[in-house]
Amino acid sequence: MIISNEFRQALGSLRGRQGWMFLDSVGVVTVGVGHRLHGVEEAVKLPFVRRGSREPAARLDIETAWNRLAQLRSAEQFGREFLPEFYRDVTDLWLPEEAIDALLQADVEEVVASLRSVLPEFDAYPLAAREALIEMALHHGSGFLLDERWAPLRHALEQQDHAAAASLCGSGEAGRRGEERTLWRSARFRRAARDRELDQSIQQKLSALMQSLSTLADTARVELKKIEMHIGDLAEDLVHKAKDLLDDLAAQAEAAAQAVKTHQTPPTGPPAEAPAAGASVAPAGSETPVEASSADDAGAPMS
Repeated sequence: MIISNEFRQALGSLRGRQGWMFLDSVGVVTVGVGHRLHGVEEAVKLPFVRRGSREPAARLDIETAWNRLAQLRSAEQFGREFLPEFYRDVTDLWLPEEAIDALLQADVEEVVASLRSVLPEFDAYPLAAREALIEMALHHGSGFLLDERWAPLRHALEQQDHAAAASLCGSGEAGRRGEERTLWRSARFRRAARDRELDQSIQQKLSALMQSLSTLADTARVELKKIEMHIGDLAEDLVHKAKDLLDDLAAQAEAAAQAVKTHQTPPTGPPAEAPAAGASVAPAGSETPVEASSADDAGAPMS
């Protein structure tokens, strides 16, 4: 689970965020956002730097700082009255911001794995509820829900009754920090309850919408089938009409062709005789001259 900037800031406010090693309220060496170190070997694995120069710290430097804190623990200089700032100048070693964030991310992933084993539906919870449970696991221990003290809270969470969880998540700590932690947890669980109600409402509306769309789709399929059948009938009718029309056009074309053929056929009588050679042919429209008979030609006087 990736931590949002808002959640990271909330954890820093509730648990503190220090780049130097200090003793927590029970005397455990701690650094970053409440990250506990259970031995010097864990400390030397961290990328500490010197506060002023930011040069990487040597193993011996880290061991020396650890031993100084061990001396303070032996002197019982730890407890609620000893704030982290009390240990600030015990050493000049400092953990960079990016290293603090990496430690916090690793701690969150560890407690999330534990929460999933106790609450199988953990990943389905609203984000606000998951964040509240992560903070509680970081503060009370990753397996805190298995403690009988938290049985009512565990039962409410199994029912996803986040409204009830809001009244069952108190830290039981005295003082301002304990009160702030309880108020923050309760607010997150109440937010989770509202988010779950909203999500259920949205899911119901989506379900109703999907049902309506399914019904509409079924109706559309039925109507489409009717349209396809109607189109099929229309297409068949159009095919028949087109065929009849083509037959009519073919018949008309054949009749027209026959008429043209009949109009161009020549007459069947004997051919006209051609005029004799040398004979004059009267132009069209002129009167044909009457030839004198041979008897008249014979009796005419010579002039």
